[in-house]
Formats: sequence, structure tokens, C-alpha cells
Amino acid sequence: MNDAKFTLEKARELLKASKSAEGLIEQAGIFGAISVLIRQLDVFFKDHAPHMSENMERLRWHSAAVLGYETTNGKSSQDHYVWALGALGDLESALDDIDL
Repeated sequence: MNDAKFTLEKARELLKASKSAEGLIEQAGIFGAISVLIRQLDVFFKDHAPHMSENMERLRWHSAAVLGYETTNGKSSQDHYVWALGALGDLESALDDIDL
């Protein structure tokens, strides 16, 4: 990964696409793509901002819950969508504090 900001934006785009994903194949494709991006971002933030690990976990769990690949704990897909967006926003804000 060369650009964390670009990768976060792509994760945001995939998350937005999850709202209109229909069927198992489309949801699985989005889940697979966002999972790869999250793994790349996790490595980046572990190296440059380890204090953001909780936000990475929030992004991972909530995006997976939106797509049906993680338990929802009785919360709606919309709740998890909003929480995933919040984690993305926190990660984007953290980039401003990182010297590369």
C-alpha cells in the first residue's frame, strides 16, 4: 500500500456500495475487497499509529457485520454501517497527525 488516504477512501467507497449490494456473490465480493484493504491499513497503522488499533478493529467488525459476515449483536445493519463510517473518519483524522 502506497497511500493510506487513498486506501481509506476506497474502503469508504466499498462500504457505501455495501448498502446496495444484492445477493451473496455481490456481498462476498465487497467483503473480500474491503477485507484486503483493512489488512493493508492494519499494517500501516500498526507501524505509524498503533494507538488506532481499536478503530481498525471497529472498522473490521462493523463492515463485516454490514455485509453479513460477522455477528450483529442484535443491532441493525444501518447501525453497523454508521459505526464503520465513524471508524473510517477517526482513521482519516489520525493521518493528519502522522509524519511520513
